[in-house]
Amino acid sequence: MDAIENMITRMNEQAISEREALKKERLAEIDMAFIQEQTNINNEHEALLQKQIKEIEKKYKQQRDRQQVTFRQAALHEKQRVLTKFFKDAVDEMNHWPKEDMQKFSEHLLEKIELATPLTIQVGELSRDGLTAEWVEEMNHLYNKQMTLLDELLPKQAGFILHDNGIQYNFVFENLVKELQTHMGVELAKRLFD
Repeated sequence: MDAIENMITRMNEQAISEREALKKERLAEIDMAFIQEQTNINNEHEALLQKQIKEIEKKYKQQRDRQQVTFRQAALHEKQRVLTKFFKDAVDEMNHWPKEDMQKFSEHLLEKIELATPLTIQVGELSRDGLTAEWVEEMNHLYNKQMTLLDELLPKQAGFILHDNGIQYNFVFENLVKELQTHMGVELAKRLFD
């Protein structure tokens, strides 16, 4: 009987040992599956997080770019406003020059003209006190011109227009400044704002 009991005891011990081995094997499988599932979840979470970060970075970059464009446009508009005011102020100042300054400037313009044909000169309303018939006669004498002063004035303008057989040479101060603005506006903006 001892032999049977020993055999039963060994069989029980073997069964317990097999159960423990099976239990360990099964727990190891469960742990491995859990670790694999956790790794998959972590990888998916990391991928989703990276995608969201990229979307946020993209939105941030777009918003930053829009703000930079808005800022540049505002700065450009302000520069344009300053330049426009600068040139407008220049015209206003020229329109209100004293008689001597207006005559000196107009004489300098006439000096450069090579025309020897008879011309008519039409002065601006704001220049009539400086660019008179006497001044025109003096310019004719100094520069060998044949100019005749027209009675009709250019309303609200300073400077003059020379008429030469249907061709007009426009020396109205506002137009001279506009031409200067067209040619020098970019260069002046660089000097002022860079």
